[in-house]
Amino acid sequence: MEIVLIRHGRPVAATNPSVNANEFVSWIDDYRVSLVAEDSQPIAHSNDFPEHYLISSDLKRAIHSCQIQTGKEPSVTDPIFREMDIPHYNFPVRLRAWTWVYLCRLFWFC
Repeated sequence: MEIVLIRHGRPVAATNPSVNANEFVSWIDDYRVSLVAEDSQPIAHSNDFPEHYLISSDLKRAIHSCQIQTGKEPSVTDPIFREMDIPHYNFPVRLRAWTWVYLCRLFWFC
């Protein structure tokens, strides 16, 4: 048996605007439903997976990455294969979106 892991490309919504806590929640929502950015896609899909059973998280960018890399839809999608959700906290400041991501994940780990 062979298991191949494919990491999704950079999402279209992976921008870094300055946002407050409420805007950050909207940014997270956009990030969750984003497809893979064109400049983060391989030139062509691989023909290395003709017989493989494809499994993906249910996020659009993961399904899209599977389609880009293999040329096929995943056989199974399930939220259990998602990466950790981005936590968020309501602080009265404006920060860059990715600063919020790292700061909130740090607080989540603590």
